[in-house]
Amino acid sequence: MVLSFTHMHRKISIILVFTLFSSLLSAQWEELTDFPFPGRHHGIGFSIDGYGYVLTGTANDITKDMFKYDPSNDTWEDMGDYPGPFRGFSIGDVWDDKAYFGFGITQNGYENDLWVYDPQTGEFDELSSCPCSPRTHPAFVAWNGKIFMGMGSDGFSNLGDWYEYDIATDTWTQRATFIGADRHHPYMFAIDDYVYVGSGHQEDWFRYEPVTDTWIEIAEHPGYTRVAGAQFEFNGKGYTLSGVGHLNGGTHNEFPTGEFWEYDPLIDTWTEL
Repeated sequence: MVLSFTHMHRKISIILVFTLFSSLLSAQWEELTDFPFPGRHHGIGFSIDGYGYVLTGTANDITKDMFKYDPSNDTWEDMGDYPGPFRGFSIGDVWDDKAYFGFGITQNGYENDLWVYDPQTGEFDELSSCPCSPRTHPAFVAWNGKIFMGMGSDGFSNLGDWYEYDIATDTWTQRATFIGADRHHPYMFAIDDYVYVGSGHQEDWFRYEPVTDTWIEIAEHPGYTRVAGAQFEFNGKGYTLSGVGHLNGGTHNEFPTGEFWEYDPLIDTWTEL
């Protein structure tokens, strides 16, 4: 199970990340302890070994702190700063009990860097940077020993490229270009042998097959055209939550409700929860 999310508003993010399994199984939402630090947006969230983590993001300015959440006693722990630059608008995901993250904006501008965090040792290491344009808001999915990254914004325009990072060899390879419209801040998750990417100021969704390096279009996401929400895979299905959408004459307006959807890849169908 992997989580990635961007807009980290206080209540929604805590509930999503740290009550995931109980929420899905019981179909109930429970409010937990607030963050012990200023609210922020565009941070990195992930879970490893039963704990939740929040890293970087933008409060009054970009940050470099990290906090750990223990769901057994509903408490937070300040883990100190990570050793890299202050950053926001970044993204991350988890593979093999390690968190991989990067891109976004730092004091140096737009980034194409990649970092890994090992909670067993508490150490951060910088890995090989992507041989691509620095960017914010890309798709970023860790799956089967790889990281798949593409799209996003370079500050001037949306992007549609696609790269594969091999964790074992610390190498990047450019793959087949995304077949949909260039976009930033999409939703994404991986199920079985496929990576799924869609929305991002668009309605369409696509499936990428790493073995054949091919894309196909799948069912569109129902409801509002959306961007900048949370997403995850659980038990062979994909889930999208909240974000902002195209409604009331704007492109970043809040939904009337939290907009929680489930995607079943076996029948290519979305269901609202």
